[in-house]
Amino acid sequence: MPRSRRATKSIALATAIAGCCLALAGCSMTNPQETQSITAAVPGVQATVGPLEANNLAIVSAGNAGTGTPSPDAPGRLTGGLYNSSSSPVTATLSTQSSNTLDVTVPPNGQVLLGDDRSVSDLSSSGAIPGAMTTVRIQTGSSSQDVLVPVLDGTLAQYRQYIPTPSASTTTAKATGSGSPGTATPTPSASATR
Repeated sequence: MPRSRRATKSIALATAIAGCCLALAGCSMTNPQETQSITAAVPGVQATVGPLEANNLAIVSAGNAGTGTPSPDAPGRLTGGLYNSSSSPVTATLSTQSSNTLDVTVPPNGQVLLGDDRSVSDLSSSGAIPGAMTTVRIQTGSSSQDVLVPVLDGTLAQYRQYIPTPSASTTTAKATGSGSPGTATPTPSASATR
């Protein structure tokens, strides 16, 4: 029995639609979903060390330290946040390449914000010129991790408030959440090692 033209057109149309659907489905099989890639929305970096989550870590540098030329020895301020997901206080030691050490106690299920108006984390040296990266070691107990942290300056207006002043010598960090307030105590060193 011969097929009618109408039946032949219907079969051809159904085959074309099925082919288009397979072609479009193939695109999603070979290309990763963008929502699967999580990237930071800010220049700072993230790291997890034991129960501690470090978010948006960056160093804001005084830049040229009065010389007119960018200097890795210019004072800096560590910014970002530390969150403790455990039910016990966690003391984190943050060490820079420029021999600065900062001890921060983060309360249980709480956080410490570094670099805001009431919780500055001044460093005697940024460790790198603005626009470069420097290594910061984060240590909690026996766990540690080295992270590359961007060094920023006041080029972008939102970072100008964090530019350190040379007279700042002590640091107190603000803690939120339950537990006692966190404290940060830097021990800057005049010598720089790279």
